[in-house]
Amino acid sequence: MHCQNSKKASIILKPSQGHFENYNFGDDLHIGIESNNCVYSFWNNGIEVDSLDQWKYSIIVLPLSIDNIDSHLSNFISMNNHRFQAVCYLENEWNCFDFVIEFMLFLGYKKRTKEEFLKEIMSDVSDLLFKIGKS
Repeated sequence: MHCQNSKKASIILKPSQGHFENYNFGDDLHIGIESNNCVYSFWNNGIEVDSLDQWKYSIIVLPLSIDNIDSHLSNFISMNNHRFQAVCYLENEWNCFDFVIEFMLFLGYKKRTKEEFLKEIMSDVSDLLFKIGKS
């Protein structure tokens, strides 16, 4: 899949199964980096590139507006591909959240633990669930 270069991208989140209308706290979530209708994530098969259509039930948890974001993403993947191969994936230890957090560090965002990052983004999920009547 080929994605054109852009300045805008987002960190997006979705339930691993289904969509947020059926989401219950504790269900697995999947997170990725969206740019130009392509979503980059880390899963059982290593780094995956999906069309945004496959993430149609996702929410934006962090918009990114950085010059040459696609170039940064390509460089990050090239430099870190060995860390995000399928054999490295551990569902509860080294997963899609680590991929996104490591990319954010690569871009110069502050260092945060997975727990800190989850706490920040789960407030967005809680707000969404409240709006659709799930809380």
